[in-house]
Amino acid sequence: MVTNKDIQALNEFLENREVNYVLTGTAALFYHGMLPEGTEVHDIDIIVLTTEETRPALQAMFKELENLSGCQCENEHYTQSVYVFKVGSNNIKVNAFEGDVIGGSDNHPKNHTIIIDGAPIKVHDAFDILRAKFSLNRVKDREFFAKIVNQLSNMFPNV
Repeated sequence: MVTNKDIQALNEFLENREVNYVLTGTAALFYHGMLPEGTEVHDIDIIVLTTEETRPALQAMFKELENLSGCQCENEHYTQSVYVFKVGSNNIKVNAFEGDVIGGSDNHPKNHTIIIDGAPIKVHDAFDILRAKFSLNRVKDREFFAKIVNQLSNMFPNV
């Protein structure tokens, strides 16, 4: 299970290398308070914001991390480049997706800055995360959606 220490370890690593990124996926939904009861976060998803100038060096760095971690990228659901590596003392899996820094692009995530244990972390917009999850059309994401709807409907039984 992902902890704040895992997020901190990843943030410190990326910040020291001046990597511009946004936390996304289930970990980001946790910080938005949008996880259904009983749901655990098992990996960290990030969108690495790149430009034409930064992309080659970042791709090389993430490919090296992937090789050092011994992780194989299973890209069966994703339409963009993703690098998989591990971070922290718990060896938490990280999925690093490429996105564009340029505003207006579909790959440019809307985000909010959230302070996590004293560190400002850019966190992807909750509705955009849900939209991306459901567009993958995986069984686990449909089950996740059903849990959210059930939890929300239980919160407002008379509506």
